[in-house]
Amino acid sequence: MAFDLRLAMAAALLAMSALGCSSDHYLPPAASVPDGEVAILKSRDATYIAKIDGLSVKGGWEDMLPTSAYAGGSAVRVYPGQHDLEIRSAYGTSGATARIILELLKGTTYSIEKAGMGSKLKIKNVTANREWTFDFHTLAAIDPSGKPHPIEKAISP
Repeated sequence: MAFDLRLAMAAALLAMSALGCSSDHYLPPAASVPDGEVAILKSRDATYIAKIDGLSVKGGWEDMLPTSAYAGGSAVRVYPGQHDLEIRSAYGTSGATARIILELLKGTTYSIEKAGMGSKLKIKNVTANREWTFDFHTLAAIDPSGKPHPIEKAISP
C-alpha cells in the first residue's frame, strides 16, 4: 500500500482533535511519514526555526535560551506547501527575527543560516543546490540569478 500524505494529515488532525489538543506548538509529521513525503528544514550557526505558521517549534529559540542559542541550530520536518516561518538568529549580544514565506517541496532539504551580521538569511535548497538570500534592510528576496523579489510573497528556493 502506497503512502498517502492526505490521509496522514487527516489522521494527525483527527488525533489532535480527539485528544483535545490545543497546543500552540507546531506538530511535525509523524516519524512514520517517509522523508520523501516531507520537506526538511535545518538551521545552523546560531539560527533557529522559531515558528511555523504561527506555532512555536519544539527545539527552537525559546528552548535554547539562555545560553545555547548562540551556537548550533535546529531541524524540523514539515509537510510540503506554503508556510510562514519565523527565523531567529543570535549574534554578538543581540539577535534578529525574520519572517519569511516559503513554498516547500516534498522530498527536499533546506538549509537556513545567517549572513551579513544578522541583516541577511541564506536559504539553500540543498536537494536542488539553489540558494536565495533574504535581505532585511532592503526587504527583498534575492534569487540565484541576483534578481530581487518582494519579501512578502512566497518563494520556492
